[in-house]
Amino acid sequence: MKLTRFPGNPILEPHPGHPWEDLAVFNPGAWIADGRVWLLYRAAESGPEYKCYFGLAVSDDGCSFRKVSQHPVFSPSADGFDASTVQDPRVVKMGDYYYITYACRTYPYGQFWLPAAGCRGISARPSSQQDQHRTFDHARFQNLHPRRPHDRSVAG
Repeated sequence: MKLTRFPGNPILEPHPGHPWEDLAVFNPGAWIADGRVWLLYRAAESGPEYKCYFGLAVSDDGCSFRKVSQHPVFSPSADGFDASTVQDPRVVKMGDYYYITYACRTYPYGQFWLPAAGCRGISARPSSQQDQHRTFDHARFQNLHPRRPHDRSVAG
């Protein structure tokens, strides 16, 4: 098999009018359902905390994608272990549900790529986590493994 780069790249772009995805969109989980290609993509804000969210896009041909909503379909929690950011979704269908795993952080990255940010996002507090949710309709998500931050009893 020989892969070639799609000449119409990028297939998704940040949206300057949507504060939750005005900096970057990237690293989606992808699947095929109902003859269409779906992307659950990571979207980054340009704010000082650098929060990330999940957006949803769909394509009939696998090349031309349209975003399903002007709002994130999944956001960091208000005060949980994923309160800072959700990122890098992966999607698997089992039965009627789509299971989503993702990485997350309790504490914000900040704009680690800027020289003024200092230690390039390294935190003295361990804050990387993983979680798993499921959805039937990509509008409502159920947390399958509610955990506390730093819960080492759950394999991640």
